[in-house]
Amino acid sequence: LLPQLSLRTWLLGSHLVVLLLPMLALVLTGALAMDLRRQTQVDLEHQGEVLTLLAAELLAEQRTDELDRLLPDIRARTLASVRIVDTRGRVIAASAGAEVHGEDMSDDDEVEAALRGETGVVTRDRGPPSEHQPLASESRRARVRLFIAKPILSSDTGEIIGAVVLSRTPREELQAFYQMSPRLIWGLLVALLMTIGVAVFSGRLATRSL
Repeated sequence: LLPQLSLRTWLLGSHLVVLLLPMLALVLTGALAMDLRRQTQVDLEHQGEVLTLLAAELLAEQRTDELDRLLPDIRARTLASVRIVDTRGRVIAASAGAEVHGEDMSDDDEVEAALRGETGVVTRDRGPPSEHQPLASESRRARVRLFIAKPILSSDTGEIIGAVVLSRTPREELQAFYQMSPRLIWGLLVALLMTIGVAVFSGRLATRSL
């Protein structure tokens, strides 16, 4: 049932398969996708820690209008959507603008966790990546979106006075490979040349006269 190929060809093919197995394992097992999500989660949590301090100060001084001015700029720099909710889970400031003010997010799992004093983390499905998003784009193409919510604590009493909700899409596996391509291509080229060299040497060694 197998094609009639020379031993040298079989050795070369088997060595190439072994070379590609680690990359295939990263993609097919979902390990790379999970690591890209974890990176995005860590980034959002760090942003959330800073934003909770800023929001606590401005909310204590009732300067929510200043939050509305700052959040769009923060979104433009970090590419993460940001919303500030009060203790009832109602949006009082957002990077999307005033049109989402008053939106009820109290039923969202991440918001419920934040209003209990915990860090809420939720992954939700999104639509397929847009055809207008090239691999080199800063816009990320994964089919899920991460939501992180952190409680805002009063600097005076330590009570929960709201929550910061951030969301962002992780990178897609193919997009990650593309962005690593300059170094990855050189590494694969060296590995490919070494693989061919080992296969050729093995083929000559195995096929020489006893």
